[in-house]
Amino acid sequence: MAAVHEHAPETGPAPQRYGEPVDVHLILRRGNEVLLARRAGSPYANGLFNLPSGHVDGPDEDIVDSVIREAREETGITVDRADLRLAVIVQHRNPYGKQRTGWFLEARRWTGGEPRICEPDLCTEMGWWPMDSLPEKELVAYCHAGLDAYRRGQHVVLHRQQPGDTVAYQPQGPQRSHALPLTRADSIQPDNALLAFAERVAGPVAEVEDTSWPRPESQVWRLTTEAGPAVFLKVHQNAHFHEREVTALRGPATALGEHAPRLLGADEQLSAVVISELPGRLLKHLMLPRTDLAQVYHQVGVLVRTFHDAAAPTPGPAPTDYAHKVDRHLAAARPHLGDGDEDLVRALVARLDHISPLLHVPTLGDLADRNVLVADDLTARLIDYERSEPGPMVRDLVRLADEWAYRPDLEAAFFSGCGRTPTPVETALLPVLEVLDAVSGIAWGSANGGRDRHLVQRGQRTLARLRAAIPKP
Repeated sequence: MAAVHEHAPETGPAPQRYGEPVDVHLILRRGNEVLLARRAGSPYANGLFNLPSGHVDGPDEDIVDSVIREAREETGITVDRADLRLAVIVQHRNPYGKQRTGWFLEARRWTGGEPRICEPDLCTEMGWWPMDSLPEKELVAYCHAGLDAYRRGQHVVLHRQQPGDTVAYQPQGPQRSHALPLTRADSIQPDNALLAFAERVAGPVAEVEDTSWPRPESQVWRLTTEAGPAVFLKVHQNAHFHEREVTALRGPATALGEHAPRLLGADEQLSAVVISELPGRLLKHLMLPRTDLAQVYHQVGVLVRTFHDAAAPTPGPAPTDYAHKVDRHLAAARPHLGDGDEDLVRALVARLDHISPLLHVPTLGDLADRNVLVADDLTARLIDYERSEPGPMVRDLVRLADEWAYRPDLEAAFFSGCGRTPTPVETALLPVLEVLDAVSGIAWGSANGGRDRHLVQRGQRTLARLRAAIPKP
């Protein structure tokens, strides 16, 4: 039997494989600030700001070793491997056609004191800059591409400059970055029935992207149609959620106009909807200047008041109805509660006996930064209506209260847009709704192997805040 060769015999010189440099960039954070250094001593990008950075020095050094070395050489600090996190990967082509791949790693802890200039022939200035106020016109375009992706929550970016582009970032110039969406290990595709429903509504589909939250019950896809516009296909986890979202999109959400998605189609049997795509990014993923963030919250207040006023108020049931699930939620949440938490919950729930019934209006039910879209011009829009139903106005303040707990300016901006503040009765009801939401979130988030850990943490934060503000009985 003839011997089996691992490689075919060579008939000529082997073609040379393409190779490119590997860069590392350190995103060193101090609160909302990042460390930048002004380059010197090189004709390329001389005088421009950049992150502490450099090249991987051969096969015996990995990207983590490299960024630790560069940090020590350039800034005099020591970063531990355990404190580094992958932020962004950028494949960059400069205006001269040279290509490289950069690994941007984040660190928020270090030793060695304040970073300082350790290579004065290569750096003339070093300092901290707010993430929301970077010296963009003085940034290397490559560095800006990585930092901008980092601020947007993007993780893999192609930055392809063209001949004639400047090495410095040009805010008014053509934008050369293209972010690649990430897939998930549990990513799924819509089945044939769902895809057929979507195509009946929106036309032939050219591309499907899974945009679900990382939890089993979330099924949302962004569909790019052959005609061009993108739409979203969403499957609700049960008929109740489906009915609530469809009712809201056909009813009070229409009062929001372009600030809410349009319902393009609904299938009751599939518990699915097709809705229009809105421009913007989730407020949850943005780091906006204080004044811009206040402007967004003012708009959210206007939109929420519009939603509440979209139907005539109706008499609500007795507030004691809110307590019917408390024992079940406490049983599930108890392993994650702190000392005195259960007593606090029961003391607040007992207040329901003394609170008068409130008028019910259309409410969103899940008003939080993850359901607010913000466009580049700071226009705000509201998404996700599957928890919408009639309720007291303060139902929509429950999750906002966690976000503005330490930002009274955002609370003031919201109520300025809303045009009214809670009445004394609504003020009395709000902490009760907050504590019920906290316990429900802890119970829900700790189920399914703790996949919704953020719900547990939010609930624990709420309980700690209420415990500090409200004396124990």
